[in-house]
Amino acid sequence: MDLTNTYFIIGNAYAGKSTAVKGLAERYGGIACVENYHEKLMDESLDKEQFPCLCYTRDMTDWRQFIRRTPEEYAAWIDGAAKECEILELRLLEDITKSCKPVFVDTNICIETLHKLGANVLVMLADPMISVTRFFERPDREKQFIYGLLMDEPDPDAAMANYREILMRINSKERYDRLRSSGFPVILRDDNRTIGQTLDIAAESLGLPPADIRIMPVERGTELADELMQFVRECSWTDVKEHICNMLDEWVFTDWEGMLAAVKDGRIIGMASMMKTDYYPLPDIYPWISCIFVSEEYRGQHISGRLISYANERLRQLGFDRSYIPTEYTGLYEHYGYSYVRDITNYGGGTDRLYTKEI
Repeated sequence: MDLTNTYFIIGNAYAGKSTAVKGLAERYGGIACVENYHEKLMDESLDKEQFPCLCYTRDMTDWRQFIRRTPEEYAAWIDGAAKECEILELRLLEDITKSCKPVFVDTNICIETLHKLGANVLVMLADPMISVTRFFERPDREKQFIYGLLMDEPDPDAAMANYREILMRINSKERYDRLRSSGFPVILRDDNRTIGQTLDIAAESLGLPPADIRIMPVERGTELADELMQFVRECSWTDVKEHICNMLDEWVFTDWEGMLAAVKDGRIIGMASMMKTDYYPLPDIYPWISCIFVSEEYRGQHISGRLISYANERLRQLGFDRSYIPTEYTGLYEHYGYSYVRDITNYGGGTDRLYTKEI
């Protein structure tokens, strides 16, 4: 599973995870996998032997059992449910991540698994006591349902005291410290920050490019086409700049072929092409994503990834299920989910490496 363009947010309650996932997805035109998105798989076919904690609430007949558990029982159920959610999430993400759009996930996947996956992860944390003292202040339907059950108990004060102990257990300092020391970037809740400011910090922490960078298709005879020609002439990619200038000057693109430009503050800072043929005698291999270049001062901001993702999304919409990238480098396009196929010879007699990816 290619998680290059997938961004996970973990943390505790009241830290703003759901708001961040929705806000980043809107900002970057991505997919928001909000809290409990795995529930679409929690139908009657879910095996209660394999998923006992998730099926516990699905098959509940008397919800008074839910609130009468001891803090130890509740904490064990929470931990078990998180492990089961991880299985369902990974199943769902197999398909979701094929979209070529950035994916933002409010996840239950554990720290250890996220490290093994090499995932892009952000931790968002709030003072754990907020959840304990303010749990029932939110108008969430589920929270108010639980509150009603507690108030209907024979001894509401004792029932509420037990539930406060439950909240203390699942929002313990130990759990908080484990998240904070996970090795991933951390954002602490700050009520003096705006949502926009928090999203800016989250984007930077996840290595996302500034939201004001746009990927734009370049049309023939436009001002953007003229600016792209000038960008190529002035870029540092001396080996191929003449070839790309000739492509633009003669406008060799037909049908769905074309150039893409990454634009910031009205200035081109990167480019890529989508081609039926490239600088190789391989007519049976296409579509190519090529001419990938980002100005030096903007490298390290995932702009190449955005260009590639944009190209793949357009190609997928056209009915292609695979794309190819030629390069002389090793270990670059693997980061974007591409796999090495073989060495190929270009028209100049040089040897390059061919990479491909299902889209």
